[in-house]
Amino acid sequence: MVGDKMTKLEYLENKWIYTDFGSPKEKSFLITIDIEKHPKLALHYFKHLIYTYFSNGVAHIMQRNFTDDIEVWF
Repeated sequence: MVGDKMTKLEYLENKWIYTDFGSPKEKSFLITIDIEKHPKLALHYFKHLIYTYFSNGVAHIMQRNFTDDIEVWF
């Protein structure tokens, strides 16, 4: 997924690569991900979008359920 953004050594030294789906931070890099090839990452991103949209007071109650889905109550 990271393509030419990291060297093989950097990739091997960093077991985990993190994202926050926010604005790029200093020393960060941007990648484009094909969501058809990486559906788990796409699902995580869409959950983030839903949570962000409803967390500003649109819903009365918002929580994650036992399957880690987002429940929204109006």
